[in-house]
Amino acid sequence: MQIKNNYKSIISLGAFNPSILTPEFLNANCNFKSAYKPEGRTTPVISELIFGNIRFLMELEKFQVVEIEPVDFESKKLLELILRYLNILRYTPIARLGTNFNYLLTDIRSNIIADLISKPEGIEKLLNAVLLDYKQHFQLSSDNRLNLIDVSILYGIESGIKNSININFLPEGLVINNNFEINGLDKDRNRLQIMEEKYAKLIEINKLFISKLEAL
Repeated sequence: MQIKNNYKSIISLGAFNPSILTPEFLNANCNFKSAYKPEGRTTPVISELIFGNIRFLMELEKFQVVEIEPVDFESKKLLELILRYLNILRYTPIARLGTNFNYLLTDIRSNIIADLISKPEGIEKLLNAVLLDYKQHFQLSSDNRLNLIDVSILYGIESGIKNSININFLPEGLVINNNFEINGLDKDRNRLQIMEEKYAKLIEINKLFISKLEAL
């Protein structure tokens, strides 16, 4: 099996002021430094700044930081950036915080995996978890066979974190987006720190999921 990391991202949902997202603000307040000259724009309704493979995007209701083709997912740099921002602007209303690991798996037994996870009980057995939600989509092939094209699952893990996994079946392999999310931050902002405290655990959960797929 081969793994290609597409991107990792940290996304916060709430109420934001895009006009303050500038290179100067990130440097002075979030301790963000880059050798790359920033590209993009800052406006009152949407701001985008790109530093090499790091992208900041702020809209009125969403703030996200994305790293394209990261070497690995272990680094907490993106998470620490958003947490610094939110801690500085502590009166910024926020509702959710999520971490995404997106990657491509090739040289893998896609057919065996599809057979297993095409039913909720199959993915529950694989994850040893009770699903909160399960969706699947099939496509009719030219020879009138139904092929599984994607599966989305949701289940709860420790400390109120929910794990949402989307698996897309492509000719070259599986594209997986593994999302870990904390909600209810509008009621208890202190729960923001859970993501940082449990980050290493989330990395372990993602690695274990990949190893289980490889073993099928």
